[in-house]
Amino acid sequence: WALRGVSMRIEPGEVIALLGPSGSGKSTLLRALAGLVPHFHGGRFAGRVEVAGLDTRRTRPAELAGVVASVFQDPEDQVVMAIVRNEVAFGLENLGVLPTEIGSRATAALDRVGVAQLAERRTAELSGGELQRTCLASALALEPRLLLLDEPTSQLDEDGAAAFLSAVVESECAVVLSEHRVGRALALASRVLYLEDGRVLADAAVDDARD
Repeated sequence: WALRGVSMRIEPGEVIALLGPSGSGKSTLLRALAGLVPHFHGGRFAGRVEVAGLDTRRTRPAELAGVVASVFQDPEDQVVMAIVRNEVAFGLENLGVLPTEIGSRATAALDRVGVAQLAERRTAELSGGELQRTCLASALALEPRLLLLDEPTSQLDEDGAAAFLSAVVESECAVVLSEHRVGRALALASRVLYLEDGRVLADAAVDDARD
């Protein structure tokens, strides 16, 4: 079992720091919340995951788009379009956003993460950090209710990571953040969820978790 006996509730606007050693189940939990487990990754799935009232067993990941958005550790695996602006617009087009709104929402999202100057660049020419910011812009443009971040600043320096995470907090949606910079994650979060061996060992407010 990748996860065992996990039970949790995420409140609107809550920022959760998802911590634990490598192999503890953090990425699997994020993928379950995104509906990728079991639809994309397969395996046996027991229990229930609901996001904004939608049961992920009956709602495929494509149908959850716009409700939940994810940014993964390896942005190269997430980008599908050749031009940055088109990449950010891609999800909006899939959601059926009015064409007259897509351009302004894409531009605003790029500006929020500090990469508006990259709008016409080719994604293949971007650094890893620039790609991570582009993926965040794509996620924020959707205005999701739940944002899932799996080591999203792994290719950013300290200043870049700080700017990235500031944009996340300003989004005001619920956030679950798995981040190797533990101190920075705790500074942003209101709650800590600590996993080990697929189980939740601690689920507490940040101040209580520090103690």
